[in-house]
Amino acid sequence: MVSCYLGIDVGTQGLTALLVESSSPSSASSSSSSLTVIAKGEGSYDFVPNLEDGCYEQEPNDWDNALIKALKKIQNDVVKTKTKVDIKSICVTGQMHGCVMIDKNGSSIGTARLWCDSRNQEEADELTKLFGERIPKRLTAARYLWSLKHEPEKVSKCVAITTPAGYITHRLTTPIVQVQASTGSKTTNNNWNQPILLGGRSLILGVGEASGMFPIDDDNSTTGCCEYKNDWIEIFDQYVRTKFSSSFPPSLKELLPRIRSAGDIRNNNPVIIDKSIFMKQTNGLLMDVCDLFLNNENGGEINTNNNILVAPAEGDQPTALAASLIGEPGMISCSFGTSVVANMVGGRKSKKSKGNSNTVDKFNAVNGLPISMVWLRNGTTYLNRMVDSYGGDFDTLLKQAIEAPTDCGGLLALPFLDDEPGLDVKRGGTALIVGFNSSNNNNGNVIKATLISVMFNLLLGTKQVEEANENEKDDEEEVETKKKKIVLTGGLTKTPQTGQILADIFDRPVRLLEAADEGGAWGAALLAKYYHDCSSSATSSSSSSSSSSSSSSPDPNDWLSFLKTIKAKEEQVFFPHSERVQTYREMLTKYKKLLNLQPQLDEVMNGPP
Repeated sequence: MVSCYLGIDVGTQGLTALLVESSSPSSASSSSSSLTVIAKGEGSYDFVPNLEDGCYEQEPNDWDNALIKALKKIQNDVVKTKTKVDIKSICVTGQMHGCVMIDKNGSSIGTARLWCDSRNQEEADELTKLFGERIPKRLTAARYLWSLKHEPEKVSKCVAITTPAGYITHRLTTPIVQVQASTGSKTTNNNWNQPILLGGRSLILGVGEASGMFPIDDDNSTTGCCEYKNDWIEIFDQYVRTKFSSSFPPSLKELLPRIRSAGDIRNNNPVIIDKSIFMKQTNGLLMDVCDLFLNNENGGEINTNNNILVAPAEGDQPTALAASLIGEPGMISCSFGTSVVANMVGGRKSKKSKGNSNTVDKFNAVNGLPISMVWLRNGTTYLNRMVDSYGGDFDTLLKQAIEAPTDCGGLLALPFLDDEPGLDVKRGGTALIVGFNSSNNNNGNVIKATLISVMFNLLLGTKQVEEANENEKDDEEEVETKKKKIVLTGGLTKTPQTGQILADIFDRPVRLLEAADEGGAWGAALLAKYYHDCSSSATSSSSSSSSSSSSSSPDPNDWLSFLKTIKAKEEQVFFPHSERVQTYREMLTKYKKLLNLQPQLDEVMNGPP
């Protein structure tokens, strides 16, 4: 029987599930283990159609269907190989900052608004003024404030708010109350305790995911784990009562999920694998998942135990750090996809910034340590548009871009199809390429200039992160960030040579891990393993002690120690080349001048702001 962990990534336009095998140390003297992917499943979905520009929503049921499709693929692979699999634990990660509202029956209320929905800048500005610190417009609380104004009927039914990953975790562990159309009566399975969702307090999120919903109080030490900023929640509630009604809605604290750091097993949720229970359960997702996890007569076998632990859902960016095996302060994880993100871990004593940097956002890693995030809305979107314009063969065009001269033949690009809050680009529509002449108008130069423009924006943002970290270091804690490696994840890593371009632009080594292009799901599987290890350790400790060892959250250093036991399978490490570094520095000087002209371009294309 192979011990495995299931990682699920609810991405922006598709879901990935990885079944990962945990191998034992290679020798008695070695303490390292490795995680190997043995099966993979995927499911796709799209945005709700016909919405206005800048509006991005999805149907939560589409995530359910994608999950079942992905798990069926994994089950088929297990059957074909006749592998006997014992799934110890599951963890779900996904797109942060979404807003899924849930009613008293545990069902989603309408569609979910996503991280890329741009409708609530006004609300973010209101919260920034209220709290005295910058609140990014993608924060879930800002989306909820928008809904209070524009979707009052939806909000009136809401008893809990969560994220896409939090919702899927909720669906895996909570039977939904079904209302029979004929009688209107509610039906649930009597084998379950408290099947009806009793508000946000019955939901649990990982601390990284929770910090994307509402700011975290890192200094809270009264409960043994991170908590939301309660004073800010009180300010939010008072503002809402004054603006809307004294009796509506409930306190934000009642709506938000509870927080757990990685490995904190308090209130852990098992998926119960008992066919007799699930055959009575009228809800589709739980029954389908149960069917997939039961013994298969064709030789493949998944999980003969009675339950599978389900770790708290965690955000895609904290999970990307986990997948990169990054936990030490100063290291940077770069993720290239629809959006582009760079995360740098801060020290345990680092202070949250009091400034109002437009580029750097502050969230939390899976163990509660602060992370500085540079987020770019305009990631590979413009690159994909240009690929479509030049024939649509992504692999061929990217290969031509890699082979193009370092300076792109003199071309420069701006990638702003959409607004870019971090760079104070307030409106989209100013994506362009300049510098064409008779000799440089070829596919490779165009695609490379497009790619480099995003990397330049990322470089400008990470420099602000490093400057902020230098200013915020504790006297007792020296965090050296210069020349640390960058770990690259995301879809762009399917063409590894892009790592060389990034290394030359940043003038520091870039490392790619074996599972870089599946970083989210692989990182979730890693979190699932850590959760199971902590649960096993707590069980052993409680059986040999009169008091339970699981009454407090793990020390953040426990997570760092765990990461050091995981053996990384690196594909490549790229080192900067001095000549190309110098060329990119010269290009960056020109790019900054072009970036300074963006407001004028915006006024030309879009009219006065």
